Amino acid sequence: MDFSELRKAIEEVELVDGHAHNLVALDSNFSFIHAFSLAHGDAVASTQHSLPFKVT
Repeated sequence: MDFSELRKAIEEVELVDGHAHNLVALDSNFSFIHAFSLAHGDAVASTQHSLPFKVT
């Protein structure tokens, strides 16, 4: 099977939530990770490995 068309679509589509709203505008100063976590400073780097983040 050739999934190149699907891969291209996945890589080019902006991420949207379950209601089809953009989570963070492309030109926003709001970090994408802050849509899912309250972590700040050095803790932000570990956020993606935390259980609460993986559950969301």
